[in-house]
Amino acid sequence: MAALTDETRQTMQQLGLDGTRQGEQFRRQIETATSAWRSAEQAARESVQAIDCSSRTLSQRQYLLAALVGMMTGLLASALWLCLAPAPRLQNVLDAQQLAALIRPATAAWKPCAGK
Repeated sequence: MAALTDETRQTMQQLGLDGTRQGEQFRRQIETATSAWRSAEQAARESVQAIDCSSRTLSQRQYLLAALVGMMTGLLASALWLCLAPAPRLQNVLDAQQLAALIRPATAAWKPCAGK
């Protein structure tokens, strides 16, 4: 019976040591997994910030591009309108005889100046 008790004690001690070793190994695995998760979380946060920044930049560029396209379209339409518009024709034709006939009554009333 004493041999059985000794053998049982050794087996129990061995089981205790094995349990302790397995517990330590499990704890290390948990710590490794936790640190990996934290690293992944940090990388995800940095990715989200980079995407957010780039999306803001992209939307600002799109607004700027839309404004530039609008201004250039207006300028181009105005320039083409001015270039392609027909030149104005002058329809006022001056007839010297009619002009003299219109001015003659007004100038006849003038008195000539007495010259020295």
